[in-house]
Amino acid sequence: MNRLLFVCDHRFKQGPDGGIYTPGYYPYSVWERYLAVWDEVTILASVEHVSAAEVQRLNLSSGPRVQFAFYPRISANFLRADDRRLRADLPGLLSEHHSCIARLPATFASLAIRQAQSMGTRVGAEVVSHVFDGISAEEKIISKVYAFYEYFRMRRDIRPLKNVLYVTDGFLQDKYPTIGNRYSASNVNLKEVVGEDASTICSRMNPGRPVIGMIGGFQKKYKGHHFLVAAVEKLKREQGLSVQLQLVGEGDSSRTAALVRELSLESEVEIVGGLSGGDAVNRWLDTLDLYVQPSLQEGLPRALIEAMGRGLPSLGFITGGIPELLTPDALIKVGDVDALARAMHRGVTDRSWREKAAAHSLSRSSRYLARNIQIERERFYRGIYTS
Repeated sequence: MNRLLFVCDHRFKQGPDGGIYTPGYYPYSVWERYLAVWDEVTILASVEHVSAAEVQRLNLSSGPRVQFAFYPRISANFLRADDRRLRADLPGLLSEHHSCIARLPATFASLAIRQAQSMGTRVGAEVVSHVFDGISAEEKIISKVYAFYEYFRMRRDIRPLKNVLYVTDGFLQDKYPTIGNRYSASNVNLKEVVGEDASTICSRMNPGRPVIGMIGGFQKKYKGHHFLVAAVEKLKREQGLSVQLQLVGEGDSSRTAALVRELSLESEVEIVGGLSGGDAVNRWLDTLDLYVQPSLQEGLPRALIEAMGRGLPSLGFITGGIPELLTPDALIKVGDVDALARAMHRGVTDRSWREKAAAHSLSRSSRYLARNIQIERERFYRGIYTS
């Protein structure tokens, strides 16, 4: 039996029923992609236990021919040695599997790549973001130093691999080159693009206040919630434009909530929390007038592609693969709140710009339909399988 070991840094949720759940990218349908090539998949990651009530908001990840091997999360600090158990177990895990795919950036994945190479195990990597931007965005000095360490370690890990899949067309390929085969396929699972034209979509502006939305986990500051909240305050204070901002995402939102209170924006900003994905996300996106991705770090943001797939006029910071998705007039310099506020004002008041942006969203997102990118994914999988 040919089994795949898939290594990532995702923290899954285990419910009282023993099922494994996920708030984001890893529903069971993702594993079905790999099961088209391998007989079984084992996911090496971390887990936390949650209540039955929380399970109701999550997607089921466990299912037939899928197993999980959970380990405590390794601290993002090269001065600690809390990875000993995983280091000790990796040789045995790899010897039980035909192939290994490591999803980077992730400390688990880096360890797996080096061990697999030393054992001669078939191994490939999926590169989904630029590790330096995410870590260096943290305020601690040690995090900024660690960002350089992780960046060069990830470059070292990827370079000798025979098969590497990147979610961008060029950005991540330039940051993390390989001497092996390169594949390009987003990790989005876009089933359809909304079947309406740009004019029809833009004619449905919310009465009263325009509604602006963003999807991003609250755990990390690099998602940029604070920039978007500050831009809403600037719109209200300097231009007299009141909008409703809705923030969707998992994790501790207390830092963002504190900023909302500090700026007296309780009536303008709603922290929605997590959605179960799929249809629930699409229903929410269809209530928006504008989507914004103000991240400090991204690979190729799935949430932005999903918003564009609903025909939403969209804005984003110039980081990661975002410039591969948006036109120049929809891009804002990272951290420039003044420019972000101006772009948001145009995004909800300029009908001509909105229609052009919506048309671009529909056209560009169609490239990321699941049926179009699965072919490239399977080329990558089979490249590993036969290596």
